[in-house]
Amino acid sequence: MTLISDIQSRGHWRVTIRPHPYVERRVADLQELDKIAVEAQVRMRGWDYPHTVRGGPVRGEDWVGSEHAFAHHLDAWRLQQSGQFVHLRGMHDDWRDRARDLWPPSAGWHPGRDLGWGGAAYQYAEIYEFATRLALSAAGSDHHY
Repeated sequence: MTLISDIQSRGHWRVTIRPHPYVERRVADLQELDKIAVEAQVRMRGWDYPHTVRGGPVRGEDWVGSEHAFAHHLDAWRLQQSGQFVHLRGMHDDWRDRARDLWPPSAGWHPGRDLGWGGAAYQYAEIYEFATRLALSAAGSDHHY
């Protein structure tokens, strides 16, 4: 099983951000795309959004991204040279069985039953802040309304 299929097997967030209009090579250089991804990250509560492995983003042919799993934190994201960003994140409440030392599941816990409203509110705030930062970068739209 891959990390992406793991994430999709339980409750998860799927975030897609697309600048308009579509431009295939909005950011010409992968080093610049690396820099944009790191500078747009949001650090509100100890786990950055989107989360990047310590070595920094990895590079593909036309994207940078990261895949990481630690306890109940499961993340996979890519930022394309077109400026499109796609992120999959496991909902933390659904992965408590992997966080036994950090956040043990309570009696009767099982995946798919609970979603903490506080975590969801923070997640929305992080997504919108990241989207704003991305939109204002070279990876964002040519038009700012």
